[in-house]
Amino acid sequence: MAARQYIETLPGGRSYPIIQQRNDGWPDNTPEYNVPAGHIFTLGDNRDNNADSRFPDIVGYIPLENLGYRADMLLFSIDAQYPWWQIWKWPSKIQWSRFDRPVL
Repeated sequence: MAARQYIETLPGGRSYPIIQQRNDGWPDNTPEYNVPAGHIFTLGDNRDNNADSRFPDIVGYIPLENLGYRADMLLFSIDAQYPWWQIWKWPSKIQWSRFDRPVL
């Protein structure tokens, strides 16, 4: 299934790209979350294909004590159209525009 990239903007004005294959599923229309003190809420950039804090039975809120390091850069990214295990397709599907970018 083809995916589209969108720019999502937070109420404070910060923007970032996300990827979506569809925009009518439950994960696209969630209630407001109240993250307990001492926890974080994770959200993947491929909204239709991530297990993140929107799914309390899978990931849920993550205690700060479980964090080890902060991500500083995106090292490698391939086109989500192809399964990760099809390594023979990587050379033509590497997303060079996302290679070695700092995480903001």
